[in-house]
Amino acid sequence: MNYYELCNRHIGRNVCITDVHGRRHNGVITRVTNKHVWIRPSGGSGRGYGYWGWGGGWGWGYPLALGLIGGFALGALFF
Repeated sequence: MNYYELCNRHIGRNVCITDVHGRRHNGVITRVTNKHVWIRPSGGSGRGYGYWGWGGGWGWGYPLALGLIGGFALGALFF
């Protein structure tokens, strides 16, 4: 599966991405590069620095390496 294309199709949507270590990342995809997908956590339970982005404000969120993605689901299935 090509996670780069899948993530690009879902920019701006709530998703749940599970990494290869079993950690779940819930939030909105804000940016995709050839190496990372950027997640802005939904709600107040996000990771500290990523929740506010780089340099304050809502920002892009935090990066997750595309190579670490083990599973992908649309967030509407979980909220």
